[in-house]
Amino acid sequence: MRFLLAGVLAAIGVAAGGGALAHKDPAFVASWSVGHIQPLPENVATYNNQTLREVVRLSAGGEYVRVSIANTFGSETLAVGEARVAASGAGAAIVPGTSRLLTFGGERSIAVRPGSRVLSDPVRLNAKPLQQLSISLYLPNAAAAETTTLFQGASFVSLSSGNHTGAVELPSASPVAAWPFVFSVNVSSKKGESIVALTDSATLTSEWPRFLGERLQARSSTDHLAVVSMALAGNRMLHNSAGPAGPNPQWGQSLLTRFDRDLLGQAGARHLIVFIGLNDIAGPGAFYPAAEAITVEDLIAGYRQLIARAREQGLTIQACTLPPMDLRVFR
Repeated sequence: MRFLLAGVLAAIGVAAGGGALAHKDPAFVASWSVGHIQPLPENVATYNNQTLREVVRLSAGGEYVRVSIANTFGSETLAVGEARVAASGAGAAIVPGTSRLLTFGGERSIAVRPGSRVLSDPVRLNAKPLQQLSISLYLPNAAAAETTTLFQGASFVSLSSGNHTGAVELPSASPVAAWPFVFSVNVSSKKGESIVALTDSATLTSEWPRFLGERLQARSSTDHLAVVSMALAGNRMLHNSAGPAGPNPQWGQSLLTRFDRDLLGQAGARHLIVFIGLNDIAGPGAFYPAAEAITVEDLIAGYRQLIARAREQGLTIQACTLPPMDLRVFR
């Protein structure tokens, strides 16, 4: 056992570039990320010996990037045969000469266990603020997209079999309105911080985190701040809607449930903006069981929990005022 432990520690040291070099790695902040859900079983897409190319838009830029791949709700191990990041071109194309191979502990393939996610090694890309990047994943085996998004994304899948992660033009590209498996893109930053928006579909339609990011990047005094939107359509603060037993798995886990993963799991997260509660108030009896109706006191208690948990981690927290709404829309 002693020799086995020594071998493992030596391997870790080699993969990290040695103990001395590991301390020189740059700091990273989340520049883009997405809230994932578990779709209904009949809506789960399956990919087999295919290449996904997922287009994301950064907020802050950085010399180095890292990509996180999630299998949060997966029931089987996700095999990633190869992954690359590149500057996006038109449609499913990438800019020639910008493709970079992503490695994981020095390896070009990775097995993502059910319920987990992995983080790539840093790769130099010189990503610009507000730039669009393409993350290409080759999935050599059958992979059910049980970890994905809803009503979001500008991504593609190649209908031609095989590994096309390095292709400038993705062959037989077909649109995918989601970001399956890709969780975040982090960029190197000397003094950067991330603002994380934990929100519902009111943010998806208004896209205010995107515009906030643009305003922050336009000023030298605030361009160290990245903004990531963890919005989920139909999301609630107090009740889960995820899992095979839930009435609407596509609406995702409650904000209180996903707090650690979607906020504390973000690199460089220092600030939280909360915009949630509309679906808690109006959803029960419409999209959700009537038994899940809440009181004002329930909602206040939920907000107080968010405040306490954020402050315990040294984060600032701001809340958006809920707008007036016509309850007839929900009935």
